[in-house]
Amino acid sequence: MKLAKDDFDDWRALWEKYLNFYDTQLSEEVYAKTFNRLVTKENTSQNAIVAKYGSRIIISGFTGSNPLPTSFN
Repeated sequence: MKLAKDDFDDWRALWEKYLNFYDTQLSEEVYAKTFNRLVTKENTSQNAIVAKYGSRIIISGFTGSNPLPTSFN
């Protein structure tokens, strides 16, 4: 399931743990810009997917992708 605008708090908590693992800190502006890129439908060059359990969305992990054009498509 695609990340939605109301997932910000859960996504931010998980991404912050990821960044802490790598001893990295980012500004609030970077958090906001990154999340907005992930949830903007017009942005097709970055994606985020979350898991859905029943009627609840539980962000227990995320994946990001940046599709690149190839000679195969």
